[in-house]
Amino acid sequence: MKYGIWAGTEEAVATAVEALERYKAQYGAAADDTGEAFSGGLNKLGNTAFINVKGALVNADLPDAFASAFGITTYPSLQRQFAAALADEEVGRVVLDVDSGGGQVKGVAATVEYLKALAAAKPVAAYVGDMMASAAYWIGAQAHTVSASPTATVGSVGVIAVHISAKERLEGEGLKPTVLRAGSSKHLGHELEDLSEAARADLQRGLDFYHKAFMQSVADARGLPYAVVSGGVGDGRVFYGQEALEAGLVDSIQTFSQFSQAWQSGAVLPSTHHGGPTAAAASPETGAQTTNGDFSMNLEEALAKIAELEGGQEAGKAALAAAEARALAAETDKAQLEAANKALSAALAEADADKDSFAAVLKRNIETKAAALNTAVLMPETLADLQKMNAQLDEKFQAAFPAGGVAAVSAGAAAGAGADDRPSWAKNIVR
Repeated sequence: MKYGIWAGTEEAVATAVEALERYKAQYGAAADDTGEAFSGGLNKLGNTAFINVKGALVNADLPDAFASAFGITTYPSLQRQFAAALADEEVGRVVLDVDSGGGQVKGVAATVEYLKALAAAKPVAAYVGDMMASAAYWIGAQAHTVSASPTATVGSVGVIAVHISAKERLEGEGLKPTVLRAGSSKHLGHELEDLSEAARADLQRGLDFYHKAFMQSVADARGLPYAVVSGGVGDGRVFYGQEALEAGLVDSIQTFSQFSQAWQSGAVLPSTHHGGPTAAAASPETGAQTTNGDFSMNLEEALAKIAELEGGQEAGKAALAAAEARALAAETDKAQLEAANKALSAALAEADADKDSFAAVLKRNIETKAAALNTAVLMPETLADLQKMNAQLDEKFQAAFPAGGVAAVSAGAAAGAGADDRPSWAKNIVR
């Protein structure tokens, strides 16, 4: 997995890998990612900028001449061109000329963000004559309208990674590689070891993550529910010509001549999704209004719409203020309830303590009376049962030892015997 996860055909991957290897062999690893603007500028015809998305797509900052010679396109080059088209006041609209089977996943999301910024300000159309697959479709789908030739190949919404183990090759040369780790999940799937189940699961986790991001981007750009993408076109298939139109991946099937004539004339290009700038763009050359999909608005309509939106904004602010006031009142009520709850908890705790103290007194009385009556008792657990048993024993105790009776008997015994031979319980009760 030297070059990571790919969203591209095998041919695109092979082309990109070959180009990267040859460039690094000739110029060294430090030659890429320089950030230099190698491009000679935008390719413009009138107020339209044409940007090529052709060949394998790679995330390496190679000179445009080198990339073109090897039939590849780099993400940094696309990012620069999208930014230049956005900044160029002479550019009123943009056409993406796409013929690519995709490329590296790394770098495509950032490139899409550049394109989305451009598309938010100026109409963008994409045309595919041969192939717009994988990462190329990830990019092309962001256009306001996508047109394809009758024989175009479109889709392949999926990602792929290939693990190649060089372990046996080295062992055949008399070398035995050993991969050591500090961290059980560090660099799983190393090329010098067999692919373990843990490494396979980790690699699949990464593939699923990027696949979901790919499908979500397509769903957002094409105005489709995510479930429709994930349950249909997101399974990695490619669609041919009319199939792509029926699947919602493109907006029209046209030859390039038909597309070019419609675009250059400013004719409405059909769109089946919800992308597009919020206003029509005017041609710097003619001042004529261009259109995006079926969207068209004159100045008076635009001003009226702005006033309507501003009114809605004020209403929204008022609603927000009211909601914030309700939230503050709710927080105050919550604080008061919490304080009351704490006070109640303290009172209950105090009551529990008093109840426990009273229960202890009852238990001592029950034990004393039971001993006096020479009766075995099973001590109740609840306060109510303790009170009931104490009352029962008290009745028996009063009947067995009426008031004064114990004292008289004890006095006579003391006179006759000359000693206090009362039982221990009587000594505690009668004095």
